[in-house]
Amino acid sequence: MNKKYAYKPYNELFSKLFLQEKARLLSVLNEECIDIEHVGSTAVPGLGGKGIIDIGIIVTKQDIDRASRKIESLGYIFRETGSTPERWFFRIDLPDSQEGIRRYHLHLTFPESIEWKKLIAFRDYLRSHASALEEYDELKKKSAEEVKEDGALYRKKKSPFFGKVLAKALKHKIYFVIGASGSGKTTTLKRFERAIPSNCTLLHFDSIGVPPFEEMEKEYGSIEEWQRIKTLEWIKKIAEEKLSSSHIIFDAQIRPSFIKEACDLYEVDYEVVLFDCSDTERKKRLISRGHPELADENMMSWSAFLRRECQKHRHKIINNSHITLEQTLQLFSGWLQNQLCTQLEIPVKVVTELISTQFPEYANLPIKAVEPNGWDNRTFHLGKQMSIRLPSAERYAAKVTIEHKWLPKLSSSLSIPIPKPIALGKPTKNYPWNWSIYGWIEGQSANVLNLDNKSLEELAVQLADFLKELQTIDSSNGPSPGEHNFFRGASPIVYDAETRCAIDTLEDYIDVAEATSVWKLAISSKWNSNPVWIHGDFSAGNILLKDNQLVGVIDFGGMAVGDPSCDLVIAWTLLKGLSRNKFKSTVQLDEDTWNRARGWALWKALITLESIENKTSSKAQEQLLIIKNILKNS
Repeated sequence: MNKKYAYKPYNELFSKLFLQEKARLLSVLNEECIDIEHVGSTAVPGLGGKGIIDIGIIVTKQDIDRASRKIESLGYIFRETGSTPERWFFRIDLPDSQEGIRRYHLHLTFPESIEWKKLIAFRDYLRSHASALEEYDELKKKSAEEVKEDGALYRKKKSPFFGKVLAKALKHKIYFVIGASGSGKTTTLKRFERAIPSNCTLLHFDSIGVPPFEEMEKEYGSIEEWQRIKTLEWIKKIAEEKLSSSHIIFDAQIRPSFIKEACDLYEVDYEVVLFDCSDTERKKRLISRGHPELADENMMSWSAFLRRECQKHRHKIINNSHITLEQTLQLFSGWLQNQLCTQLEIPVKVVTELISTQFPEYANLPIKAVEPNGWDNRTFHLGKQMSIRLPSAERYAAKVTIEHKWLPKLSSSLSIPIPKPIALGKPTKNYPWNWSIYGWIEGQSANVLNLDNKSLEELAVQLADFLKELQTIDSSNGPSPGEHNFFRGASPIVYDAETRCAIDTLEDYIDVAEATSVWKLAISSKWNSNPVWIHGDFSAGNILLKDNQLVGVIDFGGMAVGDPSCDLVIAWTLLKGLSRNKFKSTVQLDEDTWNRARGWALWKALITLESIENKTSSKAQEQLLIIKNILKNS
């Protein structure tokens, strides 16, 4: 009987066997299948192993059950013990010319699952990194000799290598959440534990067991050295065991320098977020929690040290001096979501493949990336008359179907051209979401032009007329503000926590009292009329000009029906002086709406300034000028 965990050298027969079985699977999965890939060790030329043919199949989520039944019709056996919530595992033994019987493992999942990313990332990393391939080959050979048919032991021996490679291939990170006592860190994370993202694991530094300070000093020479050594030990453990399955959120009071030393040593990507508050608020919290002994100068010095270090190294700071626990949780969750959001870089060759396979009638047209490209979408020229737009991340994908549904209706009622949907593309193995082909609108974005005052004044009237025209279109059954457009069209109070935090964080650069007053005024009113159509991202980059005249408005992915105040932000980001006044008088909206518009503009300028590392740079100075004009209402 063949040993289950015997090492077998790589054989070119593996790829042939995969292709034969792929054809058999496609004979029943032709309608459901998005892609079938050879994965596992036999998919990596030069890598030995057990000789099992691993096959990965992706279908849409709604097709999982139907695909499973068809796979079982070919003789595959579903194994719950090998499955996960995102991957259905099947196996089959088939006749083999070389071994008599060979086992095949089949992994059924969907394009956006982490399981699919892991299967492909691990295979591709080994294919492109010879040293890792050699290390893994030697490890498999040695493990097969030592385990004596003990499957659990075989997997345990491979696990550290598997985790190390996946951490590099998937670019997983450790997110360190630090903060002195009284910062709200622990309380917030306890609430956060109820809704941790599925691809994250929360770990607490204190779970290693924190000895008395006297013991730390006796064994390690100082409290700081104890913390440094333990940080190194934990990061080593995480790098070897944890990152294969998830990102790590690490709750700790660790010096940023110790974090950097450990993560650099073990080649781990990381981010740091500091929970912070004023000394007055910290003392009040510690006393109210029954720990007045912690509200001393040592704790205030420690918090000041962490603040300086995080400012120095440009780490994220969540200042919750003037926001609630719920707002702090909302702010942290939003920050983490942004960190976990992976922006796709979409090569021209992928776009070319999408066109040639789904719209062959356009296959002979040249494709060229638009420069500068957008953030939410990657845009490409398709010949001279069309454009291709592909969402850069899952969070932007819902906009595609909204545009295809509503842009034709809006277009028929507007005198200024807006994008015309031509075709709706579908996901494939190389691109996971719906995408679009639009008619091309010739013009230059307003943000790349240097317009004089007269041109700005003329443009201000044209922009106001466009918005008035948009707002008069029947908004019945239109999409409500929501996550798809980051709640543009709702009240700016959605960003209350983020704005108040940014005001506190930027206290050295802005007038805190005036900014707070403007923000309170912005969130004190709401839109009481019928909801109207909004663009959602009415910014200079989406305004097209020709000979300084408005010839198009693009990027309607943030469209909704609601409060139009968010579309007025352009009064401060593009217009100035007399042009701003002309825009305001032409739009003809009430003062409360303009107060909310100031709030939207202030929020955006604050978070933009907060994200700029060098506050003396021209980019930072531009945002400071916008903030100054907003606060002056000029």
